[in-house]
Amino acid sequence: MHNDLLNTARHLLGGTGGIPLPQTDIRRAVSTGYYALFHFVSYFCTEALFLGATGRFSRAKNQAYRSLDHRDILDACRRAQNKDMGFTKEIRDLAILFLNMHRLRNAADYDGDPSQEIKPPQALHKIGECDNHMEACNLTNSNNRIAFAILVLVNSKSR
Repeated sequence: MHNDLLNTARHLLGGTGGIPLPQTDIRRAVSTGYYALFHFVSYFCTEALFLGATGRFSRAKNQAYRSLDHRDILDACRRAQNKDMGFTKEIRDLAILFLNMHRLRNAADYDGDPSQEIKPPQALHKIGECDNHMEACNLTNSNNRIAFAILVLVNSKSR
């Protein structure tokens, strides 16, 4: 789902034949990019813990995926970005990007001030960052994936 959402965000920024893009399209692209990242982190975590799950375990995997919410991932990312946590640079960078994209998504979705315009190149750059960081995290070793997944999933049940 995360790759489809990134493609949708790029499509929204694709242009209208020389006519300036409306802010609604640019803001929707930023918001969609954030949701792509949210679904990637959800998928990344559940795949790390339930890789190859079948039968009743696939049901547990789906429940774990659906149980995550934005606060769970935000809290885990705040902690994971700290070098003392021992995560790889790829995981720390993903955590920082997630926090930044969440702020940008909130501005895109809720800031009604027309002077706070988001430029298409800025939005496209952020979508590209999401894509790059997702790809980098997919290359991390399974121990780092599992550790981050546990941080996210345990975090969600500690409230």
